[in-house]
Amino acid sequence: MSLVLSIVFCGINTVSATSRTQDVYKPYDVTVKSGSSAYGFTDGDKWSAVYEKITGSAGTKQQNIWYSPDGSHYYSVETSKAYKSGVGYVYTFKANGKVLYEGENGRMDVATISKLYDGKLTKTIYSGKETVNGKAFDGPVEVEAGANISFENCKFNAGLETFGVSNVSNGTFTDCTAVNKGNGLTYISDTYFGHVASSSGLYGQTSSVVGVKVKSNRVSDAVKGKSYSESLNFPDFPYTYYPSTFEQKVTKQMHYDKINIVGALPDGLSAEDAKYDKNAHNTVVNIKGIPSKAGADQRFSVHFQEGISKLDITVPMLINVNTYNLEYKVIGDSPAGFTTPDRVTGLGHDDVITLNEAPKKVVAQKNGENGVWEFIGWSTDKDNIDSSIVTSVKMTKDTVVYGKWKFTPMNKLYVTKKWEGKKQDEAHFIVEKTVNGKASILNRKDGNGNYIPHKVVTGKTEVIEVENENDTSYRIIETDSTGKMVKNNEITINGTKYAVSYKTENGDKFEMLNKEVVNQGGALPGKQTPDKKVPDKKAPNKHTSKKQLPKTGDDSAIWQYMLFLGSASAIICCIVRRRKID
Repeated sequence: MSLVLSIVFCGINTVSATSRTQDVYKPYDVTVKSGSSAYGFTDGDKWSAVYEKITGSAGTKQQNIWYSPDGSHYYSVETSKAYKSGVGYVYTFKANGKVLYEGENGRMDVATISKLYDGKLTKTIYSGKETVNGKAFDGPVEVEAGANISFENCKFNAGLETFGVSNVSNGTFTDCTAVNKGNGLTYISDTYFGHVASSSGLYGQTSSVVGVKVKSNRVSDAVKGKSYSESLNFPDFPYTYYPSTFEQKVTKQMHYDKINIVGALPDGLSAEDAKYDKNAHNTVVNIKGIPSKAGADQRFSVHFQEGISKLDITVPMLINVNTYNLEYKVIGDSPAGFTTPDRVTGLGHDDVITLNEAPKKVVAQKNGENGVWEFIGWSTDKDNIDSSIVTSVKMTKDTVVYGKWKFTPMNKLYVTKKWEGKKQDEAHFIVEKTVNGKASILNRKDGNGNYIPHKVVTGKTEVIEVENENDTSYRIIETDSTGKMVKNNEITINGTKYAVSYKTENGDKFEMLNKEVVNQGGALPGKQTPDKKVPDKKAPNKHTSKKQLPKTGDDSAIWQYMLFLGSASAIICCIVRRRKID
C-alpha cells in the first residue's frame, strides 16, 4: 500500500533542532464508499458519496474534503443539497467561494477527482543527526538527504520516506511502509510491518493486525564471483476473522499467498518462486547465483500478499556484494625512491592477481653508505618471506602480501699506480667483472660507444665501488685517456713501450705495474715463448749497444750512469796516485 501525498509549503513548525513539520494532504480515495449497511453504500466516485462524507449522513463518518486547483493551495469543500420538483435532489459543491459542481447526483470526472483530498496530515521532516525514541507518527515522516536519523521504539502510521539514512529498530509500521528515495537507505531491525484487517458477520465484527516481523532487512552478504545461496523464511501468522456472514469467528494460521521480489537483485542473482512448506509452517524464497557486480547496500523489496486478510505489504531490503582487497606491505627498510604499490580493490572470489614487480636491484645508499638493494620478493607469510616467495595470489579473502629488501654494501676496489721508467703522473683503466666465466666491462660508455675510463694518479689511490657478489672476480685493464684498451698488456707513452701487468692484494687491492720494454723477443713478461727468455734487466742485451745512453727522462738509468762514471774516476785516481808513490 502506498500513499501519494502533496506537500503544503506553509505553516512550517520546528519540532526539534533537526526537524520541522508541515501540513500534507492525502488524495481522495475513490475506493472508500459512503453509507452503511443500514442505509446502503454509495460508490466513492459519486457526488452523493462526497456529500455524505462531508455531512456525516447516511451512517457515514464525517470528514473534511479539500479542493486544490494547483496542488499548492487547499480549500475546504462546502456542500448543500436541495430538492427540485421534477428533477430530484440537486447537489452544490463550493471551494474558496467558487462553485465546483452543481447538479444531480452522478459520477465525478477524473480531472475533478485528482483535485480532491480527503485527509490532512502533519508531516515531520528530519535533517542533521538525531535519535528519536518512543514517538508515534500519525502523519508521514521524511528524512532529508544528508541526514542520519535513528528511530527507536517508534510507530509509523503514514509511512517513512528516506532520502538520507534512517535506522529503525523495534518499530511498527501499520498499513504503510518505509520507502527509500534517491540515494536514501533504511536499515531495519526487529520491526513489524502490519495491516489492520477487519471482518464482520451476523455475530459481530472484529479487527486485528496481521503482517510480517522483520528481524533485519539486510540479507547475508554476497561476494563478487562466489556462489551465493540465501533462504528467506517467513513463518505463518495467526488471523481471527468471520469466515462468512453466518459463521462464528475463528482464529487460523495463515500463510502468504504471494511473496515476490520487487526491483532488481544484484547482477548474477535471481529469486526462485516462493514455496510453502506445510510441515515447517513457513514460506521460503531462495535467492541464488554468482554475483558479478559489486556494490554496498544494493536495494530491492519483498512484496507480501494474503487474500483473506487483504494483507498487502512491501518491505525494503538490502544486500551487500562485497569484494576482496589486496594490500602490499614492506617489512623493514627500502631504498629511496621506492614506493610500495597501492592497495588493489574490487577483486572477485578466485581472481588470480599477478603481483607488482619491484626492481630486482637498486643502487642506493643506506645510512650514508653506498650499496645494492636487492628485492627478495612478495609472500603471504610475513615471518617466512625468503622461503615462500610468490608471484601471484588467488583471492579467497582480503589478502596482504609482504615484501622485503636486502641491502649489501658496495665492495671497494683500491687501485694504486706504481710506475717504473719514465715518469708518468697518471694512468687510465677500466674495470672488468667476471661471473661464471663471463666477462663484462663495468665502465659507462660515451656517446661514441667508447668506455669512459677511470684515472689514477701516481702516489694516490683510486677507489672503485662494485657490487658485492659471490663467485665474482675483477681486474683492471690499462687504457689510454679515451678508454681504448691496451692490446696485449702493452702501452706506448711518449714513444716508449711499456709492458703492463696487474696483481691484487687481499682480494680488493690492485697495483698498476709497468716496465720499459727493451727487447723481449716478441713477448711480454709472463707471456714469453718457450725458446725465448726475457733478458735480465741488469744484463746487457746483444741487440743493445754497450754505448747506449739512458733514455731521456729515465731517472734510474741516469743515476746508474753517473754512479758508473764516479766509480771509474775514483779507480783511475787511485792507480795514478799509487804509481807516483812507487
